[in-house]
Amino acid sequence: MASSKTSTLSLSAITILLFILLSLLSYAKASETHNNKTSSPFEFLDHLKGCHKGDKVQGIQDLKKYLEKFGYLNGNTNSDDYFDDELESAIKTYQINYHLKVTGTLDAKTVSKMEMPRCGVPDIINGTTSMRSGKKRGGHGSTHTVAHFSFFQGSPKWPANKYHLTYGFLQGTPSEAVGAVARAFATWQGNTHFTFSQAQSIESADLKIGFGRRDHGDGHPFDGPHGTAAHAFAPTNGRFHYDADETWVVGAVPGGVDLETVALHEIGHLLGLGHSSVPGAIMLPEILKPTTKHHHHLSSLTISRGVTRVTKFKASKTSKNTSKGSPKWPANKYHLTYGFAQGTPANAVGAVTRAFATWAGNTHFSFSRDKSVDSADLKISFGSGEHGDGRPFDGPGGVLAHAYAPTNGRFHYDADETWVVGAVPGGMDLETVALHEIGHLLGLEHSSVEGAVMLPGIRAGFTQSLHADDIQGIKALYNT
Repeated sequence: MASSKTSTLSLSAITILLFILLSLLSYAKASETHNNKTSSPFEFLDHLKGCHKGDKVQGIQDLKKYLEKFGYLNGNTNSDDYFDDELESAIKTYQINYHLKVTGTLDAKTVSKMEMPRCGVPDIINGTTSMRSGKKRGGHGSTHTVAHFSFFQGSPKWPANKYHLTYGFLQGTPSEAVGAVARAFATWQGNTHFTFSQAQSIESADLKIGFGRRDHGDGHPFDGPHGTAAHAFAPTNGRFHYDADETWVVGAVPGGVDLETVALHEIGHLLGLGHSSVPGAIMLPEILKPTTKHHHHLSSLTISRGVTRVTKFKASKTSKNTSKGSPKWPANKYHLTYGFAQGTPANAVGAVTRAFATWAGNTHFSFSRDKSVDSADLKISFGSGEHGDGRPFDGPGGVLAHAYAPTNGRFHYDADETWVVGAVPGGMDLETVALHEIGHLLGLEHSSVEGAVMLPGIRAGFTQSLHADDIQGIKALYNT
């Protein structure tokens, strides 16, 4: 009888204990879910969807603080929950900058855009926005060029004697961030006149990279996960800070923010660029997750299979950029020699030679093959993955080739692509790609003219030759 009572008590105690444990686990799970749901500092916008002028809703003052933080309202705005004329005007400006329907109402698409993790640098500085599309900028030899890039107010920039910049990392910077930032600097170096190297001491570095949380000493506090991901200062300040509370990753990892993509953006600020309004540009303020933008709108020297992109931080073009200062070959160098690195396939040699002949027949340039690749002005080769120029290829079906502006002279095919001669289904025509890359070697950027060989996208199974726009671009650049 005593044994039976003891067993009953034991079973009861075990049942109670299990109930307590299950309750605790359930509570922990609920708390985790709640924390995940409310972890973004921008989620207060959810319950403001549909608000418009004349409304008085709790939380509108937080919307005003958001818009003030990113430059759309000034510090004298009424900090109340009333949706006034000034707020409507600010939202309209935001919608213009982000290519949204201009309603002045906090509609679903506007809220969705505002909730995205983003750069901490304001879109508007001292009341002046330069993100808006449609700003005309003239230039020597241009017809109409619509600028979408922007600069900080006063266009601060590095002096001419400071085009080599050193960078350093603050103590505690993760090793994966060091590698990602170094790759981002290499990408900028490959596409601009700047060069970069890591300094031995953070104190002596021109550019200082580090991680911080909340109020981290620069007067621009971070706001926790999923809000402002990073910020950087205009020349010649040199500071670049990641928000340590974000989930930082290398590559396109679900739920994470790519270190290198953000570095590409923030280095743009370090060099003097403001935000862009071009969809896909690295200088767009918001950051999509998961994504990488290693080749999006940064390199005018890459082409992608079946994807047309107007690239580089200059302008969307309907003609070639021929503004003063564009790199080109000097007048005493209109005859150029070319050579092939060891291992170049014979069919590529023939295709590239034919492409040079096509350019020679339509421009003032002439070309001849140099027996030695070392002494050639233009050097053609094949490479896979990391191939030594700081701009690694990405395997089949991605970036097909790249070439450098005058007078660098390098032209690389991605050896991992399916290279063919002619219009072969599933293959990339060697000669068509050569025509495109030689355009870069001569100084042309990408075109947006349909049919131009300088379009960034090249389709598998097709061939293409020079277009009048390509030829006019060279003539305008060299005044011939």
